[in-house]
Amino acid sequence: MILASKLYSIEVPLLETTTTALESRVRQIIERTFRLKPDSTIDYTMGAVPGWDSLGHMRLVVELEKDFTITLPAYALAELTDVRAIARVIEENL
Repeated sequence: MILASKLYSIEVPLLETTTTALESRVRQIIERTFRLKPDSTIDYTMGAVPGWDSLGHMRLVVELEKDFTITLPAYALAELTDVRAIARVIEENL
């Protein structure tokens, strides 16, 4: 007698997992660029992070491009205002 068994698994959408990993990586780059201690409670947003002004923004862009080995289009630079927006732009340009 052969018993059939069901396999139960939790389905996690690939995009959600990838985005979460990408956002985590972006947070690490922001922390490194602005010399921040890792803190999941901080809202990493332009203007809210000390040093993330216009010059800091360009430093962050350089770090993002180096880390992801991409060149971000000039028109997208103004959109890079928080972790989620940065992850979205990077994902579109990978």
